[in-house]
This record gives sequence, C-alpha cells and structure tokens, in this order.
Amino acid sequence: MQNSFSDLEDAAKSAFERMLSGALSCVDLSLLLDSLDKVRVGLWLGFVYLAKNMWGIDPKYYISSRVALTDRAVLIYETDYPKPTLNFIGPESPGFQHSPVSFALVVNNLGLVNVSHLGLCDRRLGFP
Repeated sequence: MQNSFSDLEDAAKSAFERMLSGALSCVDLSLLLDSLDKVRVGLWLGFVYLAKNMWGIDPKYYISSRVALTDRAVLIYETDYPKPTLNFIGPESPGFQHSPVSFALVVNNLGLVNVSHLGLCDRRLGFP
C-alpha cells in the first residue's frame, strides 16, 4: 500500500499545483479529496498517538481503509495573507479526536476545509 500512497501524493501534488494556478479539473478534485482523506486520517492517528491516547480511543480503521470511502467535500477559499504558511486547524480539538470528519488546511494564501461523512451528499445532506 505504501507505493499507492506515494503515487497518490505525487498526483495530488500536481493537482494542488494546478489549483494554485487556478485550474482544477474533476480528476484533480478527486485526487485532492483522496489526498485530504489520507491527511485527515493520518492527523487523527497522529494526534491520538501524540496525546498518548488521553481519550482512550481504540482506532478501528487506518488510512488504507478510509481513502475515498465516504461522501466528501472541500471548500476552497483564497485569503489575502501574503506570507508563506502551512497550518492545520481542527485536529487538536477533542471533537476531532472523537469524530475526525473535518479539518482545515491553510497553504500560503489558500484555505481548504475538508469534510467527510457518510450521507453528506444524500438528498437531505444526512438529516432525517
């Protein structure tokens, strides 16, 4: 599975570079969503480990079993922040530790809010 992750990272990097230039195709968007799945689950597992599992979470899944599994969305917005930056928002919160369904990633002047949840794209967006 490691080679497939490397391939995903290479393809997602190319898609991200195209997004920075303003052109993002459907294939690029799918690659970006797959990559964000990988990052989100990796952040969740990493923070569980770094916090010495203070919440007593017993992970039942890992990256390889979660990429492209549920409905996903990404909100992409441009900021006017002029300096190079890389930041995650959300993974440090207790809510993310118990239900890692969303996080934000800021890269330079782009903000990406990623959401993944079963039923997100249902008729009523998962509401009854």
